[in-house]
Amino acid sequence: MNSWFREMLYRDCLPTEETFTLLMEAYGREGDIKSAHNILRKVWNIDIVAIQKGRPTSLSAATSQTSSSTLSPSVGLLHTLARVFGMNSDIPTAMKLVDFVARNYDLKYQKQSGRYYSNGPSSFPKVAPGKKWSCLQN
Repeated sequence: MNSWFREMLYRDCLPTEETFTLLMEAYGREGDIKSAHNILRKVWNIDIVAIQKGRPTSLSAATSQTSSSTLSPSVGLLHTLARVFGMNSDIPTAMKLVDFVARNYDLKYQKQSGRYYSNGPSSFPKVAPGKKWSCLQN
């Protein structure tokens, strides 16, 4: 995967949010969560360890991107985070990351036919990760 990405850059193909989400999914399928962590840190300045430990974290570099940027997070990134960490049995991190990214990038979505869409009026409830985690523990 790394060689594929380097080849893409060598050919002057600029990566987009979708490029990085596809890479993260590929890493997730191989169980390489560390590489997914690195992408989140380098592209969007997301410190997973701080989020996992409940420490305040800053997105100053990442949130300065405009919504028209090809790297600006969308609901697709939320789906990727849920899949990558979920398939690697790290549901608590998946839930915390989805909540963190949705809040910090003001991503709104609604549930519709089993999928989430960005044009909805509701956002991820603040207490949802804790409630879901409590459910999973019982």
